[in-house]
Amino acid sequence: NVPKWSDNTIQMLSSFDTINIPEEVSLRPSYPNPFNPSTHVQFTIPSDMNVALKVYDVNGRLIDEIVNSNLARGYYNFNWNAQEFSSGVYFIQLIAGEKQEIQKVVLMK
Repeated sequence: NVPKWSDNTIQMLSSFDTINIPEEVSLRPSYPNPFNPSTHVQFTIPSDMNVALKVYDVNGRLIDEIVNSNLARGYYNFNWNAQEFSSGVYFIQLIAGEKQEIQKVVLMK
């Protein structure tokens, strides 16, 4: 006496996506740039570390802090909404571990 065949709900996977692990701290170009009123700031970190992402005006004054916390390794995308700030040039600073990178962004209203 043989039981009736059943597939046991096993599902076949057609492909596996691989996830690339970043090898270095990298601040990617913000987009859009120029922007109004918000821009996406992207960066990568290769290991768990304290990360600070800050915005400065052309006079070097700190005007906003997007993130300041311990993050796990990986790819990050933060949105900076500058609706309360005036048109002009701003500098976004990434400090991750011992590495620091700065990029220029332009707010056009």
